[in-house]
Formats: sequence, structure tokens, C-alpha cells
Amino acid sequence: MALNLNRAKELGMWLHERTNGLNLPQNDRIRIGGTVLHLALEHYDAIIVLIDARLYGSAFSLARLLLEAYVRGAWLLNVASDTERQSYMKGKCPDFYKLLDAIGDDPETGGAWIKGTKEKNWTQFNELTHGGACHVIRRNTEEAIESAYPEEELSRLLEFSGEVAIRVAAELFAVADDELLLTQLAEKAAIIRGHPNRLA
Repeated sequence: MALNLNRAKELGMWLHERTNGLNLPQNDRIRIGGTVLHLALEHYDAIIVLIDARLYGSAFSLARLLLEAYVRGAWLLNVASDTERQSYMKGKCPDFYKLLDAIGDDPETGGAWIKGTKEKNWTQFNELTHGGACHVIRRNTEEAIESAYPEEELSRLLEFSGEVAIRVAAELFAVADDELLLTQLAEKAAIIRGHPNRLA
């Protein structure tokens, strides 16, 4: 099942109903990492709002930021040492490649998906974030300069951002140690992805 705009909105509502007020352990690891993951969910919401408002260029510009917030949050939550988290809070974070190396390639941690996504999309994500030629191509028609992003690309953006949102929620539900929410999320993800019931 493709994730169209209405399904993306529904997924966002479903996730917020279960993440808002989620009972999480109170420590620096979870407060810092969880907060960055929460930001990723906000980027997901913003992509939906921008697409709904037909502000497609701005929606695409958030794709890289969404992925980076997810990766940083996962690193802070699962990999970073106390010292690294304190450095992060002072504005020092390893570059993206070092974060990926630290997270690793394990399919269970999501590392394999992150690396595969980065390898396939990183150049275009940078172009989209920084106003590259891909925007120029999609904003010039024979008649005018106007937004002309193909529907297929908008659908892919919704699918990508929905996948990140699902993975963010999985991180948060795991930290909350809530097996029921993880099961419900796996079922929801299987419907959206159109393949077997799994989270990674």
C-alpha cells in the first residue's frame, strides 16, 4: 500500500496519539536522544503540512533534515557515551559518516536501512536541502516558473518520511519498554509497507 497524503496524515495522528505523553525513563541518555527523535517526528509532520499546502520544494528540503534527526537521535539513544552526549549538548557532534559507522550495519538496529538510504539518496538530499539544480528542473515549465514536482516523487517522499517516522516511533516505544505499542506499530508498518510484519 503506497503512503498517500491522507494515509500519511493518519499515520502522523496515530503516532502522536501514542508518543505524546509516552512514559519514558528519566535520564540524560533518553531525554537527549528522545528529544532529537521527537524533532524528527516534527519534521515528518512539517513535510505533510507542506505537501498539503502545495509547498513541495520546502517539503523536499526537509528530507535530509528528517534523516539526520533520526540518525542523531538513534546514535544519542543507543550508541553515544555519556561524554559524547555532554559534548553534543555543547554543540559538538560527530559528522554524519562517523555517526553511521558508530551505529553500524546491523539490520536489527536499523543501521543497514540507514546506510542503504544514505547511499541511494544523499547527493539528491543535499541538492534538495540547499536549493540545487533538481529544484530548478522541477520549477520550470514551458509557460512559467512554477512548482511542477511529479506526483511519483511526492509519493516517494511521503513513503520515505513515513518510514523514518515508523523507525523513530520504534526507538521510542523500545525505550518505553512497551511491547503492546511495538506490536501495534509492527502491524501498522506491515500494512503501510505492504510486506511482512517487522520493524526493521
